[in-house]
Amino acid sequence: MIILVVVLVSTISKRNSAPKNLTLTVWSPFNEAGVFKSIGDSYTKLHPTIKVDFKYVDAKDAKDYEAQVVNAYANGIGPDIWLMRNDWLPKHAAKLTSIPSTFAWSGSEETQNEQLITYFGKSIVEQNSTGGKFYTVPVSVDSLVLYQNTKVIEDVKQDLANQDRDLDADSLDQFPLTWADVVKISKLITQRNGQTVTRSGLAIGTVDNTYAATDVYLSLLTQYGGSLFNNDGSKNNFSLVTRDIRNRESVPSQQALDLYTSFSRADNANYTWNSSLGDPVTLFAQGKVAMMVGFSSLAKEIYAENPEAQVTIGSLPQVIKDADIVNYAAYWSFGVSKKSASPNSSWGFLKYLHDEKVNEAYLTATGRPGLSKYSNNLTDSFDIGSIKEMKNEIFSDQINSALVVCKPDWQQVDVTLKDMISQVNSGNSLKTALDTASASFDKQVTDVTN
Repeated sequence: MIILVVVLVSTISKRNSAPKNLTLTVWSPFNEAGVFKSIGDSYTKLHPTIKVDFKYVDAKDAKDYEAQVVNAYANGIGPDIWLMRNDWLPKHAAKLTSIPSTFAWSGSEETQNEQLITYFGKSIVEQNSTGGKFYTVPVSVDSLVLYQNTKVIEDVKQDLANQDRDLDADSLDQFPLTWADVVKISKLITQRNGQTVTRSGLAIGTVDNTYAATDVYLSLLTQYGGSLFNNDGSKNNFSLVTRDIRNRESVPSQQALDLYTSFSRADNANYTWNSSLGDPVTLFAQGKVAMMVGFSSLAKEIYAENPEAQVTIGSLPQVIKDADIVNYAAYWSFGVSKKSASPNSSWGFLKYLHDEKVNEAYLTATGRPGLSKYSNNLTDSFDIGSIKEMKNEIFSDQINSALVVCKPDWQQVDVTLKDMISQVNSGNSLKTALDTASASFDKQVTDVTN
């Protein structure tokens, strides 16, 4: 028994200590080899026995990338560190090594968890933790914001003024803070002949031609106070009845679906968008759509379509004016594989990615928004097209008010939500679509717990 304990302790010690010559492999679905080579080289200068090998995984989409990583692990050739979306953690936590208990994120006297919260903020720590353990590390963050085509707004404002509708024209001067504001502006902008939309106020409500459709729906769900599952994914919360800010009974999943699809239902007063209109980014860039909801990456897509586009962005609208602000975050984080030859060294490299100069170099090279609210290591703004006011903080400041949305299996959840929205778009009732979705979530709970 004594010999067995010694062997086990020796094995664990060797696995957690850095071998004399070690290569850390890092996989990502983003072609950022240039900046990671520079970061890896600088890390090796500080740690001469450790090299960093970055691999760009060429994948057609997130599902394909995930499959390639999982298959690599099954064949014993997976990476030490790999990038995953923050909503993948519940599905893959069993494949990862959480931050070692003795690992210090800073030199303060705080506990490890306090150090992480001080640096990242409570919300980011929660979004990258499961089962009370911190598993993944983001090097950038992102959240949903509202995009406005400034030229469309100004053109409509002038048209309204010419019609002596000065109050309506003046209302367009205020950036919308609530979804009620969005609805009002969208109605002023929308032009349609019967069911044919010629100018859209807002491009949401569908699946295939709404930017980040499931994310937008989930942002509404959380703002109404709802959730998909409980925190560990063991219970379906989708159809729960709650009480709203006015203490009235409500079903958040239904409220969210009603509002989301109201913009794409021809019989609804909010109607302004449908699946036949085409690509929303192209139409937004052409001035045929006034507003979109999207992440920071949407800006690059807009200016790729039209470098002269005039765009303003602002915080994600809220469903309830006087309630606590609830935002929605979605980004990519690095996790350390359980099969890593040296988990401590892998975590050491993840910490190095948050060195002030290293993180600033990464964000500058990639144009991604950073964690400036929680640290001083970030770029100031994105000089993309006409979005000169597009500060890094617009995206990062919303992170601390973003709630965790548990997805036991992100692919199954996204398929269920898309099917639910499509059912309403096809003419089915909200109740039918919601009941079908809830039944699917019941099965997903069973699938995870069995």
